[in-house]
Amino acid sequence: MVLAMRPSAPAALGSSGADVAEGEKVGVLLLNLGGPDTLDQVEPFLYNLFSDPEIITLPGAVRWLNGPLAWIIAKTRAPMSREGYKQVLDGGSPQLRTTLAQGAAIEAALSTRGVSAKSYIGMRYWHAPPCRGEEGRRGRVG
Repeated sequence: MVLAMRPSAPAALGSSGADVAEGEKVGVLLLNLGGPDTLDQVEPFLYNLFSDPEIITLPGAVRWLNGPLAWIIAKTRAPMSREGYKQVLDGGSPQLRTTLAQGAAIEAALSTRGVSAKSYIGMRYWHAPPCRGEEGRRGRVG
């Protein structure tokens, strides 16, 4: 793999980015929960969220109920959640737009320190945009 991990603390780059070798590129991975982009995606998003055993933890003997329970919750909550999403920024979750804007802001801030950075996003319960080109698929910072 081409991608090297570095500490994420702001102090790791210093005020001038001096500990990043000239020409070296830095990758920044932003992780978020995600959210539905359209009202039709609310129910599948809720299913993904509530089927996670970290959200609803059932004992081992009944853990198989996570999927059916998530389906019931998604079906019953989707109508109410759709109404909420109708009122928020054109009916979809702002998670993707906000995360993309944060990535661009981080790239710009690091650029002012002389660090060439590229941000990537990952959404735990919904889709992130596809990686751009072969570099993204191979984990290369490009």
